[in-house]
Amino acid sequence: MFPIRADARVLPFAHGFFDAVVSVDAFEYFGTDALYLPSLVRYLKPHRQVGIVNAGVQREFDALPAEWPSDFCAFYTPEWWRRHWTVTRCVTVEAAEHLPGGRDLWMRWHHAIGVTDDVYLSSPAGENLGFNRVVARRTA
Repeated sequence: MFPIRADARVLPFAHGFFDAVVSVDAFEYFGTDALYLPSLVRYLKPHRQVGIVNAGVQREFDALPAEWPSDFCAFYTPEWWRRHWTVTRCVTVEAAEHLPGGRDLWMRWHHAIGVTDDVYLSSPAGENLGFNRVVARRTA
C-alpha cells in the first residue's frame, strides 16, 4: 500500500485497477457532484463494490439550520444517495441506510477530541444528524 495525496476528482490510477473503493467521512464533500461517481467507478473492476460511510441527516431540510456550519449543506439522507447513485446507471445500489447509532458515535467522537461547543449537535436540529452508509456494485 502506498499513500497518495491527490485530488479525488483526478486520481492517478488505471481504469479497472481496484477490487473495491471505500470512503469514510469524506464522500459528502466531493461525491455530491452528479458526474463524480461515474468518474470514480471506472477505477473499479467490473461488478466490484464501492462503499461509503459519511455524515448525513435523518430527513432532508429546506434550509440549513442557523447553528450548523455552512459545509453541512452537503449532508443528505440515504434515500438521497440512493437516487443520486442510481440515476448514473453505473452502479446498482445494494444498501443505502442510516448507520445505527450514528449520532451517538458523533457525540462520542466530539467528547473524545475534547469538543465542548457542540451547539449544532445539542440543538433540536442536531437530532437530525448522524451517519449513512451506502454500498453499490459497478455495472458491467
